[in-house]
Order: sequence, then C-alpha cells, then structure tokens
Amino acid sequence: MRHGPLLLGVLLALVVALPADAQTAPPSDPHAAAQAFADATLTLGASVDAEMPAAARRLRGAGSRRCAVAVGRAAAAAHGRKTVLRVAQDVWQYAVLDAVLPPTRSDFRMFVDALDVVQTNDAALVAGREGWHEWEATIRRFPAVSTTLCSRLSRWTASGFRRGKPRYSRTPLRVLSQSGTVDFRVRATVKRLEELGVPAADATKFTGDDLFSGLSSQLNAGR
Repeated sequence: MRHGPLLLGVLLALVVALPADAQTAPPSDPHAAAQAFADATLTLGASVDAEMPAAARRLRGAGSRRCAVAVGRAAAAAHGRKTVLRVAQDVWQYAVLDAVLPPTRSDFRMFVDALDVVQTNDAALVAGREGWHEWEATIRRFPAVSTTLCSRLSRWTASGFRRGKPRYSRTPLRVLSQSGTVDFRVRATVKRLEELGVPAADATKFTGDDLFSGLSSQLNAGR
C-alpha cells in the first residue's frame, strides 16, 4: 500500500487549514521595532560599561605597559616618518582592542541576538542590524596578536626601521574604526530611529561611539 501521496495530501490540507495569521508573521510596528532597537542598545551600553574595570586592568597589565613603551620609542624615533607613525598607531590600537574586546564579546553577541528577535521590514533598521552583525563578527574574530606585534615593533625600531617591519592586517582596525559603508548604514539607522520617536540621545547610542567612554575614567582612577 502506498501512503506517500496520501500523507503529503494530509499535510498540505493541514497547512491550508491553518489560520492566515499563523501562516505568516504579523506585520511589524516600526515604532515598536525602533523602541526595541533602542532598548537593546541601552542594555549593551550598560553591559559594556560594567566590563570597563576589567578592560582597564588588562591595559594596566605588564604586557600593555611594555607595548606602550615600544610604541612610544618607535614614535620618538620616527622623526616624522608617516609609515612608522602609522604602524606604531596601529600596533597600539591592536593592544587597546586586545584588552577591551575579550571582556565584552558576549555583550556584543547578546546585542545582535536581541536585534535579530525584533520583527521589522523597515529598510533602515534592517541595514543597521546588518551593520552591527558585521561589527560583531569582526569583534568575535579579532586576532590576539598585540603581544607579537609589540615585540616586532621593538625589534624594528632597534634596527633603525631597516628590517623586520611588523606585518599585520589592517582590516579589523578599518572595520572597527567606524568609517565606511558599515558606519554609514548604522548612522542612517540613527536618523530613522529618531523619525520613529526614539529620543535623539538614545538613538545616537546606536552608533556605538561612546561605548568605551568609561575606559578613560577607569584608567585614571587606577593611577
């Protein structure tokens, strides 16, 4: 006895019998979606701020202090050479991010998960969510190479910048520098959040510009 086509017919009948609102997601309220984005952003800010003491401790650690010395020596010996100054700056950015990102990775993961839960077809909100996914992916995969880069920078400086120039990818720094297409999308989302009734002060936080503002005060407090 062949049950395949009969079973398929029964399943199709069950699908057809479902109420219309069970077959398709209800239309999203853009104002509610905007507020949900704002709420998730405020939660991210509070979570990241709570991790700043740990980030400050990492930056005050011996490894970061040695790196700061290496960067300072390279900059002093550069005598205005732009390539040397750029490498020194990049190495220090790697060191800072290597201290700040590990304690906050789970916060960013929970943030994009919270954005994903929000039902919205609004083009600006969707674009901003996609932008944050790109940032979160970069944060999650950020290479812990600062110790190696700092050592190579020291050797490069000792050679008079003649050999052993540190090699590294600038892509993570470029993505996280909040410039380019990702930043453009996110800032467009901020404007849309304001249009949908989110207070400007809360909407602006979606850019992430002030996420690590508490780091400086933690570092100063530890001096």
